Amino acid sequence: MTAARRLLGRLYWGFRGEVFWVNKKYLYGMRPAEVPADRAAPGITVSFRDADARDLDRLTEAEHDYSEAKKTFARERLAVGDRFIVGESEGRIVIYGWLTHGNVELGPRHFVPAPPDVFFSYNVFTVIQQRGKRLMPALYGHLAAQLQKGAPARLMAAADAGNPPALRAHQRAGFDQMGAYWEIRLFSKQFFWIPYDLRRELWQSEGSPAPREMTAAGLGPRDEMAWR
Repeated sequence: MTAARRLLGRLYWGFRGEVFWVNKKYLYGMRPAEVPADRAAPGITVSFRDADARDLDRLTEAEHDYSEAKKTFARERLAVGDRFIVGESEGRIVIYGWLTHGNVELGPRHFVPAPPDVFFSYNVFTVIQQRGKRLMPALYGHLAAQLQKGAPARLMAAADAGNPPALRAHQRAGFDQMGAYWEIRLFSKQFFWIPYDLRRELWQSEGSPAPREMTAAGLGPRDEMAWR
């Protein structure tokens, strides 16, 4: 009986991983104008700057989790205007992240339109040797300081509920947790379940119409699911 249960358990988890998969994520937001400049001091000396395609060649899969396929996608994002920011310490890239304007990345490579005041940070990565040194909050502090120089803006990001260090890092950086949503995969299909209250907060007011592209994708202000 015990062996049969173990077999059924393996079959269930194999089915769940290959056919059905659910991931809970939290959406975070902040008003850069309200974040003190010294909110997140890093534990090491690090300098941040906007990078370009040439810096992608400095990233390795072993140290930076950046494969050739990821570099191809990165070049596509640079071509559409996304910003690539790196943090360097002693001549080495120890952290990097991306910033897109007027979009939200619900899941890996799944972007949907957002209001024009939204700047969304995604794909932030700290090298293993430098984790725990407050580099992620420092990166967000750098972005917030830059956004303070322009028109009123909102800086947003998302983190997996199953990644406590990332959740704490966003809170230390000055983010407020806006709410949770779910990324769901069924066979080859992927969709997102986003509660109405979270969608309304993203668009600020209940009556704000969603962009045409988002409505076409099933992401209107009163809809909660979107197939991708």
